Amino acid sequence: MLASPLQRMRNQTVYSTPLVRLGRFQARPSEPLFSAVAPPGHYLVAFPETALAITFDRGGEHIVDPNWATFYHPDEIYRRRALSAVGDRCNWISVGPALLAELQHGFCPRRPSAEPEFRAPVARVGGAQFLAHRRLFRRAASTTQRVDALELEERALNLLRALLLNQGGERADQARLSDASRRAVRRVQELIAGSLDQPHSIEALALEVGLSPFHLCRCFRAATGSSLHVYRTALRLHLAMQALPHSDDLTELALDLGFASHSHFTERFKAHFGCTPRAMSQRVARIVHERS
Repeated sequence: MLASPLQRMRNQTVYSTPLVRLGRFQARPSEPLFSAVAPPGHYLVAFPETALAITFDRGGEHIVDPNWATFYHPDEIYRRRALSAVGDRCNWISVGPALLAELQHGFCPRRPSAEPEFRAPVARVGGAQFLAHRRLFRRAASTTQRVDALELEERALNLLRALLLNQGGERADQARLSDASRRAVRRVQELIAGSLDQPHSIEALALEVGLSPFHLCRCFRAATGSSLHVYRTALRLHLAMQALPHSDDLTELALDLGFASHSHFTERFKAHFGCTPRAMSQRVARIVHERS
């Protein structure tokens, strides 16, 4: 028998205060929890570490990966579709309705009886937000340093505020996309996430989904807010950040993720995260050493 949403939330918690709760979720496609359709029971913002498809009752199907944050209402039913053997693996942050309403509306007055609603099921995660998320959870999981509740709460709220600002509502050009175009974009996202080491071409991707190259580029930017190349590069870099603690050879990591060389990887990594992968790797190694 599956645990209730509240029990699962408690079991997955990494760190909590009266204001925010941080947790981690993982379920492979063969596990009952992956297929569970019970609502989460709380307002939750998740940070996927792998690619998967999620169908929201309020927002249709979305392909999510480390380029996105996903937003869940307490009573919302959603379903997962696996895109890899990993299934679903993510970190999450949860806050109460009153705090969420403040984060969404700042100092604007709000009726006490009104329940807050997320404006969209997903929001793009930029390099600074991805790095802030990783640092937040690394700090929360530290076993060698005293965790400062004030610091973690402030970091979590700043991150959530930035992501909520990214939920600018549905773009006008996105609203004009046909259902067929949306399906084509989701399929291209699947193809990119499943073969990051491959040298994709617009022509091959367009042929796969039955669109012209120009129409694919236009639809992809309208649906995701990004070009194909920028989207793929960001996904490679976010996965590289996740892999750094387990990688001894940065050149091998770069080639495995589809970068042309170590220098190419370093250039893009520094532009995205503000430091070189070697500097970040050394920083992570120090943290791991302190924990061990």
